[in-house]
This record gives sequence, C-alpha cells and structure tokens, in this order.
Amino acid sequence: MRRFLDAVYRMAEFLAALQVVAILVIMLLQVGFGLVDRFAQTLGKSAPGLSVPAYAEFCGFLLAGSIFLGIAGALRAGAHVRVTLVLGVMPSPLARAMQITTSASACILIGYFTICAAEMGLQSWQFGDRSLGTVSVPMWIPQVPMVLGLAIMTAALADLTLTFLRNAAPPWGETDGYGGE
Repeated sequence: MRRFLDAVYRMAEFLAALQVVAILVIMLLQVGFGLVDRFAQTLGKSAPGLSVPAYAEFCGFLLAGSIFLGIAGALRAGAHVRVTLVLGVMPSPLARAMQITTSASACILIGYFTICAAEMGLQSWQFGDRSLGTVSVPMWIPQVPMVLGLAIMTAALADLTLTFLRNAAPPWGETDGYGGE
C-alpha cells in the first residue's frame, strides 16, 4: 500500500509540473506572437495579429489544476505551514495528540471539499456548463484536476493521520521533538 500511495503522490506531482510547463509554453507562444507583431510593425508591415486564443483563461485553468494536484506532494514534503514552535514546547504526548487531531480534522474537512467539488463537476457535466471566454470550454474539464487533487490530498491526510497514530515519524522526516520518539 505504501508504494501505491507514494506512486499516486508522485504522479500527481508530475501532472502538476506538466501543467506548469504547459503554462510556460502558452505564455512563451503569446510573447513570441507579440514580438512577431512588433517586429512586423518595425519593418513597416502590418502586424499579423497572432495570438493564443483565450491564453489567460487556459493559464488560469492550468494554474488551478497544478495547485490542487501539487498540494498532497507539498504536504508529504513538509512544505505546508505547521506550528512547530507551539508543538516544540508541548509535552510529547500532547503534541502527538495535537498532530493526530489536526491531521484527522483536516482529512475530514478536505474530504468534504472533495465531495462538494466532485458534485459541482458532475453538475457542470450534466448541465453542460461552459466557460465564457473566447474559447468555450466545458467547465467539467478544468474541474477534474481540482477533484483529483482534493481526493489525493484527502488520502495524504488520512495517511498522515495513520502515521501519527502509529507514532511514526512524519513523511518529511523530522520529528521536532514530538511524534516518532
């Protein structure tokens, strides 16, 4: 199970990175097209008016997808904000109880958000919701990475809660004087 979960986390991180690369490619194309227009005007020619249609909208969709797909990996790397200063001054049993409580609460909350986001995506698909930009995109398409990212984050939080319940060190490897000792 450990290898499966780690593979899911890595795949989500990879998909998040691909979306960031796609943003880079779209923006480079848009800037390149702008330079072609500017160069044509410098030569006294009329600008061809090249543009990536709805580039801002697509970049927004990709950015949201990359954020949601990347949050579980960030949690596993210990990149999320944690209150280690407070945990460090608590007695170890209390700090462990706080870690279990916060990770379990976050798992429940993100699980609820996952269900809500999945219902929203399903309704977007059922009702045929489309974006209002130059290029009309079915809204369920950019909602899929959000739902997947939230589902993976829910699994990561459940995994983290079980790690704390087993009194094992967190995946980011440090214990800061609590949990795992």
